[in-house]
Amino acid sequence: MNFQLKSLMLGLSVIMTVTTGVASAGKDKTVKGPMKFDPISGSATVLTDDWEQPHIIPEGFRMYKVSDETDLNIYTDNPNPTKTIERDMPDLTDMNSVNETGRKKGRFLYRTHEVDNGGSIFKFIADHRGDLSSGTLYALKLTGLTEEEQTYGSTHPHTGPFEWVALDRDQVQIDAKVAADMVNATEFGRPEDVEAIEHILYVAETSQDRVLAIDLERNILTAFVTKDDNAPGGDENPNFNNPDNLAEGPEGRLWIVEDTKGSDIWVADYDRNHDGKADPVYQFAATVDSGAEGTGIYFGKDPHTLFVNVQHAAKEYADGTWVITNREAKKKEH
Repeated sequence: MNFQLKSLMLGLSVIMTVTTGVASAGKDKTVKGPMKFDPISGSATVLTDDWEQPHIIPEGFRMYKVSDETDLNIYTDNPNPTKTIERDMPDLTDMNSVNETGRKKGRFLYRTHEVDNGGSIFKFIADHRGDLSSGTLYALKLTGLTEEEQTYGSTHPHTGPFEWVALDRDQVQIDAKVAADMVNATEFGRPEDVEAIEHILYVAETSQDRVLAIDLERNILTAFVTKDDNAPGGDENPNFNNPDNLAEGPEGRLWIVEDTKGSDIWVADYDRNHDGKADPVYQFAATVDSGAEGTGIYFGKDPHTLFVNVQHAAKEYADGTWVITNREAKKKEH
């Protein structure tokens, strides 16, 4: 996904049992809870545009389609015929989840500003609780850094204590990025989705291959999941790459999906030793389509069911929404 946000936005951006292509990670690695699973053995080794289901999933789960482009196909003209996939424009390409602040919603909205690099993390405080028509936008700024260290690409790891800095209310209505630069707010590498779980705000920092954890009570920012640290890296299969969308899963774990071909779905366990990092990270699923990424992961009322969207699939008319569940269910007929 590539969102170019140039003005302030007040919104927080069949059935089949799998018996092959899945391996158990061992009882000692079983992830407990309603979505109890043994991690899969790795990412897809062969990507294709010929598949029956778009993901490798754990043993004991099944996957079925909710809807795809065979159900909705409005845009029949491809505006970019030079693209690798020569077909009409996908209809269901970018279905992202929206996050607020739980039972206390109405006080704040948290939003990232994704540019190629150098985006900011924002907090909006309404003048009147529950009325988002007016208020003040704040940008996150790490404390004790030089002006150069605040910029994307500096040698500073961009973790540590922070403050929320109020932005010019007139300028944010024109360009929130400019307003953030005026106060030297900290720049991050393509900050994308946000997810609030209790007092922690998680932010996917895509370009840096990590997920940030922002403690809203202590005003401390840590790297919660990082490639080559507490998540696989290098050229190994699997590796943690371009985290994109986030979701709160059953029992408060953080679920993560990547923005890359062959994208994986990960589950970050709790920070058990209170060092600001997940302990540990598990691989739940892997995309098999040669052009697609998973996006917009979401849990509804059923803690046994995960929704995931398939975006810009190489398979024709295959962009759509799918369910991964460990519940017994009958095949959905279309």
